[in-house]
Amino acid sequence: MNEAKLQLLLDRAEISDIVTRYAMGMDLQDWKLFRSCLSDQVEADYSEATGQPAATLKANDFVAFIQSILSTEKLRTQTLSTNNAITIEGDRATCVSYYVAQHYLPKDSGSGEAFKTVISYQLSLIRRMVGDLDPPPTPSTLLVGDARPLVFN
Repeated sequence: MNEAKLQLLLDRAEISDIVTRYAMGMDLQDWKLFRSCLSDQVEADYSEATGQPAATLKANDFVAFIQSILSTEKLRTQTLSTNNAITIEGDRATCVSYYVAQHYLPKDSGSGEAFKTVISYQLSLIRRMVGDLDPPPTPSTLLVGDARPLVFN
């Protein structure tokens, strides 16, 4: 195997690891882990869920936003990341990933309600140095009933 093919495989593995850590950070409510997946600014579009327009946020503000949603007492989540479509062109990469997030609130702390959220994320990554991909500056686009190209109803 030549060096370019090996580097492509290593880059794809690193991108998949970022996507996995992003989901695990939310599920474990490990906000330091979650933050490590982000660049300093995040373009976030949760308009279908919040009614607010898409916005560019400081990463720490984005973490606080997600934390406020998922920090409901005793809320448990399991986020599955599937179908990672990774495209790498030189020092830039994109990854479109489907997340299915299952949420459960135990009866002793709420309704015993369980629900799913289906999300598509488009991540953009830039290599800072060889073998060192910058975390994604655009990690979030909620696509539940949205009129964007990747739509789930």
